[in-house]
Amino acid sequence: MFCRDGQDRSIIIKVGVNVGGSAACELESSALKELSLVDGWRHRIPRLLSSGDWRGRKWIAQSEIKGCQLGVDNINDLEGLWEEMPRTGSVKLSEWLMLRAVPNGHCLQQLRERLLDSPLSSQELRCGWIHGDYAPWNAIRATDREIHLIDLEYATKDQPVLIDLWYLRFSAAHLLGRDLPIGKERIIGLALVVFWIFDHAAEPVWRAALNMINEELTILDKG
Repeated sequence: MFCRDGQDRSIIIKVGVNVGGSAACELESSALKELSLVDGWRHRIPRLLSSGDWRGRKWIAQSEIKGCQLGVDNINDLEGLWEEMPRTGSVKLSEWLMLRAVPNGHCLQQLRERLLDSPLSSQELRCGWIHGDYAPWNAIRATDREIHLIDLEYATKDQPVLIDLWYLRFSAAHLLGRDLPIGKERIIGLALVVFWIFDHAAEPVWRAALNMINEELTILDKG
């Protein structure tokens, strides 16, 4: 909800109405604290003003970013912003895949095995902070014309930054019917998205990306 503080500043207060909502508030509060210290991020996110508990529910108060929410026609702008974000290290695809928790016998376990057996497994991936839900509906073009990011409950550090880029591209393909770029990066990008979404979203979303990857891997195997 929106309100004004004692200094007549417009602020946003988020309250977790259930266990999941409270967890999201706690995660976003932690991410905003850490990202406020990271060059390249601090000026593009809301400022955390306060946080706490109210009747067993977590809440956070953050500054409002005034401007216009981006639309699906701003995909290219978000790709440009992604290029500017800082990188802090790297990880091999195989190492990242082995850290994913997948139930025995699950179709994603089969995908992981196919990827680990492929030449792509040794690919080095640049890492850093990711938004985790990098899409136009979580971006605002502020009055200063800069793009700012909101709703950071999925923001996570030390993750392959391709997750954000390919989540954005996959969202565009899913919503607009856009064609995704062809090549090995497409397989890697979609693989990262599948495992990331598996942890955070419903099955129909990640299964659509899974079908794309299996087709690409079959072509790669034949090639």
